[in-house]
Amino acid sequence: MKDACQHTRILMVGYPDLVTNVRAQLAHHPCLRLINAITSSKEDPVRALEAARPDILLLDLVAAAFTQGDLYAAAQGMERPPHIVAIGPGSGPYLAAAQQQPLTRATLLTQMTASPLLAAVLTGVANGYTYYVPPPTGAQAYRLEEEELCVLRLMAVGFDTEKLARALGHKRDAIYYTQRKIRRKLKALSNQQAVVVAIRDGIVGVLARAGQAEGA
Repeated sequence: MKDACQHTRILMVGYPDLVTNVRAQLAHHPCLRLINAITSSKEDPVRALEAARPDILLLDLVAAAFTQGDLYAAAQGMERPPHIVAIGPGSGPYLAAAQQQPLTRATLLTQMTASPLLAAVLTGVANGYTYYVPPPTGAQAYRLEEEELCVLRLMAVGFDTEKLARALGHKRDAIYYTQRKIRRKLKALSNQQAVVVAIRDGIVGVLARAGQAEGA
């Protein structure tokens, strides 16, 4: 029997080049469905948000800044607020503007462009996790490749080999091979130890599963 996934509906607000890159990445992840993309200032992102009622609102920080906070407020005021995933530069006024918003379900990704890492984070968010993604200094120190980071980020939220294979569209043998490379580079004896090292050294950051922080 073929495993079916529950589609995660994504609305994106961003510039055309970024939207094109994201669309190409999500084409390899059938569970992540980009239902609409707002790429022009002539379009009303708030109206699009209210009409689409997405599971995830994917924002380019620079583009979102021009809505003067209206888009953030509209998302927070919805009966079923989407999880906001904001991507953009690691510093500067656009990041500061996002950090000033009173967001309760948000993942802020700095220094990240459209890549398999983004798809991995969106998959984690779809499964109820909120991420803090630090600058990639730890990854550089361990010479981790992008595919290894992608697998490691999902391992950090409990994805086993089967779930990794389905989420990333790879065969299990390919996942096993990547995990072996991760363990070798992190000098870990197990996948669990590799995750501990990754979080300890700032390679990945997972705040909480949705609802856990509130109940803690």
